Amino acid sequence: MATYEGELENLQVDKVPLFDQREIVSYSKSRQSMILTSEALEKLRKVSIGRRFVVCVDMKPIYSGKIWSLLRSASCSDIVLMVPPSNDASVYLLAGYPTHSYFEGNDQRLNESIIDSLGAAGKLKE
Repeated sequence: MATYEGELENLQVDKVPLFDQREIVSYSKSRQSMILTSEALEKLRKVSIGRRFVVCVDMKPIYSGKIWSLLRSASCSDIVLMVPPSNDASVYLLAGYPTHSYFEGNDQRLNESIIDSLGAAGKLKE
């Protein structure tokens, strides 16, 4: 997962991602959440809330969203990656915040290439 500025179709992906598949311990398809290594979680906590990110498979952008926090009172119409309040919590990818009714766009969280890649790496749970 990389951070970026700009539209998905004009995207130049960072050469060094915020975190990659090796730093995902497990991914829950049904809950749209993941457990990250402690190192990846530490890096995530250092990124500015509201910053854009992109999910890529083999450096190909699939979807974008914003890094978000429960402490942020503003609503968001994007996919949001919720920075968890504690180190042992799951990192959720939500469609809209604070509820799904705020979401606008095409939800690609279950994109076949993402799920196939996570499955091939043995990261998928449920």
